[in-house]
Amino acid sequence: VTYIYHDWIDVIGDKKRTEYETFQATTKAIEDIKWMIRNISGELGIAHVYVTSDHGFLFNHTELQESSREVLPKAKGYNRDHVRFVVSDEFEGKVDGYKMNMKDTTNIDTDLQIAVPRAINRYRKQGNVGVQFVHGGASVQELLTPVVKFYKNKKELLQVVTFKRIDQTDKITSGSLKITLLQDQPVSNESKSAEVIFGLYSDTGELFSNEVKVHFNSTSSNPRERMFDVILTLNSVGSNASFCYLKAFDQQDKAKLNPLGSNDLIKISSLMEIDEF
Repeated sequence: VTYIYHDWIDVIGDKKRTEYETFQATTKAIEDIKWMIRNISGELGIAHVYVTSDHGFLFNHTELQESSREVLPKAKGYNRDHVRFVVSDEFEGKVDGYKMNMKDTTNIDTDLQIAVPRAINRYRKQGNVGVQFVHGGASVQELLTPVVKFYKNKKELLQVVTFKRIDQTDKITSGSLKITLLQDQPVSNESKSAEVIFGLYSDTGELFSNEVKVHFNSTSSNPRERMFDVILTLNSVGSNASFCYLKAFDQQDKAKLNPLGSNDLIKISSLMEIDEF
């Protein structure tokens, strides 16, 4: 079991000078956790992820009214006070809010007592203390925390087989380019097949040839049986260019925004140029 602790909401909310940025901090935390789940499930192959919290919180964007403030109980002996709770050996005089024994609310065998303000009120506390973002009280929002279970099918977690180009051709002299590709791993229980589009393109992404789809789906343990030949033929635009790039894209990448590995510079030489030379 691996535990990952994310504390950004508290880091921002617990400081008086930044507590009004709680919404932005919450949004960032959600995006961070989503990114983390995608990466640990994809890169590490983890199928089960639980997302929860150690506590909830209250947040008021508008300034609190005086009617939402209560007198901080006067503690005797041990004292730990906060705008949403006070823990003490005992309390002097009247307690605003609710008073209870800690052992009645937890599994801790102790004589300590707890005081909490009513509803979502805050105790008045001296000093540079934030009151818009708070937690530690007895409201439902603070006590109940969600548990989100994320499960990804093992089949979806399989790594896609990789490939590499094993020929050395870097010039087109006859209008076509033949390349040889090697599927690095056989398709197995741990690796799934890949469908990849190959083509010749300009430096701005204009297509200079036909496109060929290669299905890397060999299950053979013999590397020779995992080799694929591809022939790319220049179109009329590519035939008049002096160079191009060999690129590969996942079949699902319709916009061709994320090339896969290969981005080789290929020189284009016409037969006329060769004769003159």
